[in-house]
Amino acid sequence: MKKHVFENDRDFYERYKAYAQSYQPFEWDTAKNSNRAQYEGMNDLLDSFYRHYKVICEVKNRLTEEAFILDFGVFPGVLPNSFRKLFPEYKIKYCGIGLGLTPAFVKEMKNINISLFETELDPFYIKPKTVVPIDYRDADFILFLDIIEHLANPIYALDSANRCLKKHGILVLTTDNITCKENFIGMLMGKTPLLHPLETHMFFIGDWRPHFREYSKDDLIWLLNHCGFQVEKHEYFYRRQGEYCLVDGKLMRIKKKKNKYTGKNIFKKIRWHVWKLGIQLLMGLMGFFPHFRNHQLLVARKINEIDELQGKRPELQHTLDGWNNIRQMYLNK
Repeated sequence: MKKHVFENDRDFYERYKAYAQSYQPFEWDTAKNSNRAQYEGMNDLLDSFYRHYKVICEVKNRLTEEAFILDFGVFPGVLPNSFRKLFPEYKIKYCGIGLGLTPAFVKEMKNINISLFETELDPFYIKPKTVVPIDYRDADFILFLDIIEHLANPIYALDSANRCLKKHGILVLTTDNITCKENFIGMLMGKTPLLHPLETHMFFIGDWRPHFREYSKDDLIWLLNHCGFQVEKHEYFYRRQGEYCLVDGKLMRIKKKKNKYTGKNIFKKIRWHVWKLGIQLLMGLMGFFPHFRNHQLLVARKINEIDELQGKRPELQHTLDGWNNIRQMYLNK
């Protein structure tokens, strides 16, 4: 199948930016995080503007005339809408998989010729929904974007992705980076890199899942290898989430607000400024090391069918002896 040649990434970025400036969000498509809701007109495309750009570029550079894309965790529909609007002349078959597919969402996706499949992707979640085996096959691309950190056990979803992809098909994965500098600085101050209990499934059970855990580069490569993929690209990047908004119809990068000392005690003020300067210096130095950035992108190619991995990878154990055996067998290699 013929592969299309698109404009370079810089020219495409300008076209993508123009698209973002004219983007018409769905009625549910708004960034509700309190830190970003203060900006009028903020929507999920702007909220994840830079991450979406990087993902679309990875697909664009490999896109063929009649590509088949499967989107795991499709809601709120920003990416399928973007692919339809940015590449209208190409016959892209785009299907979304996930939970919480409301009638309004289904209707809007149908209007742009996006098919949907509702199923549980995490049977090991504390309160899973109905698992319906995914019957799609021979996909060219699978998007697995900011979903793995929400899964109690991502192996079922990654195995499903493997079965849906054609041999040598591409999986694009993004997720938070547990080794980011914010987590490192927090630990220096005695804080955990894990979420506060109130932000976890301890206090919310629903179709949308809070983060379960975050991963390092090595964790992700191991999991993808375990599920029949070979990682061809790994990149650390700053996600820039919530840093873009529209001002008079033009895309602008939001400047972060600076914290100020408001007390009157001169000694505390001096100590606060010294501490702030030290943290800024440390954060600046850490910026030279990519593994301190807050997000990750991986591009992996399917090289093995799941059936080919039978007996060649550690499987779920139900006894302590079995668990000890697979740890000794695979971790000591």
